[in-house]
Amino acid sequence: MMREIIPRFIAFEGLDGSGTTTQAKRLVEHLLANDVPATYTFEPSSFLPGTTIRRLLAREERCSGRTG
Repeated sequence: MMREIIPRFIAFEGLDGSGTTTQAKRLVEHLLANDVPATYTFEPSSFLPGTTIRRLLAREERCSGRTG
């Protein structure tokens, strides 16, 4: 008999360096090791819009105010 898997979304929040990434990855490893489907994601993404937002928030880049 197959058990029903109810989808869940779990978010870890915390300051930079507080271990949220480590804990999230450990949870995914634990779930996968116990045959529970799991996916690790993070925001902002590692694609161009996400890395630009990350640099702006870290004040590594200034916004020109122009669009397009």
